[in-house]
Amino acid sequence: MSHEILKYRLGSQNNQYFKITAALVAVRTAVQKRIWELTICTDLDYVRQNFESHLPIWKNMLNSRGKPVQHKDLILALDQLAKDNDMTIYWKKVKGHAKVSSPDKQGNDLADLLAMKGALRGEL
Repeated sequence: MSHEILKYRLGSQNNQYFKITAALVAVRTAVQKRIWELTICTDLDYVRQNFESHLPIWKNMLNSRGKPVQHKDLILALDQLAKDNDMTIYWKKVKGHAKVSSPDKQGNDLADLLAMKGALRGEL
C-alpha cells in the first residue's frame, strides 16, 4: 500500500471532505484487516454519487461545468486503494440526522463525529 494516500490534508475542510476522508479511512482499515467486500453507509449523496455515478464518466477529473472536481485527490486515492486490493464497495444511503433513534442514526452520528475529528487532525 502506498504511504502517499495515508497523509492527505486537502482542500476546504467541509462536510464533503470529512465524509470522503471517513470512507477512505474505512477502506484503508478494511484492507489492513483483509476485508475485500465492504458496505459504506453515508447520509451524503455527494459522496455516494461520486463513486457510483460520476467517477466512471469524469474526464480529466472535471465536473459537468468543466471545473476541477472538489477533493479529487481523496476520491482518486480511495478508488485506487479499492482497485489495487480488488475490493468490492457497496454504497448505502442512510437518513442523516434523523430524530428517531435507530442503528443507522447512531452509526451516522458517530461516523460524523469521528470523521470530523480525524480530518481536522489530518489523521488519515
